Amino acid sequence: MTMTVTQQIQKETVNQKRQQSYDFKKEDKIWLNLKNIHINHLCKKFDVKNVKYTIVKKINSHFFCLNTLLSIHNVFHSVMLQSTVMNALSSQCTTDSQPSSQIVSDEEEFEIEKILKKKFVWCKEEFKKKYLMKWVNYTQLTWELMFALKDTVMLNWWKLMQPEMTKS
Repeated sequence: MTMTVTQQIQKETVNQKRQQSYDFKKEDKIWLNLKNIHINHLCKKFDVKNVKYTIVKKINSHFFCLNTLLSIHNVFHSVMLQSTVMNALSSQCTTDSQPSSQIVSDEEEFEIEKILKKKFVWCKEEFKKKYLMKWVNYTQLTWELMFALKDTVMLNWWKLMQPEMTKS
């Protein structure tokens, strides 16, 4: 057999099991499967299974960039994504629960509604501060590291309101 015939046979064999790429485009609404995403809840069993996001950018045929919160990495494989149904039944609610972020000097910014708690976590041989955040128009609370909130008005206001706790 020649080299080209062998390559063709190998290509056909591999492509039989290869997953076809999805036809998602920029600005498409999709459901993200939260199976591999760690959320600080007491019981994952009763937590939501999917969250609706918008595709910000198509990186390649199988990877997409989404408009996620700061605490979640924003690039996902197409296996974790599902298309939303655009022609929903009249009895189904079709409200979009995820507001878009604001772009300020080429960076995404989300509006903070409230800071609820502070905790220290052990990370790479040192303690780091994390704050429990409530974002505007989001129901899910997230823990954010202090460096992600640096120079925000809400963090400065929270430190003023909690002076005895922030001395440490």
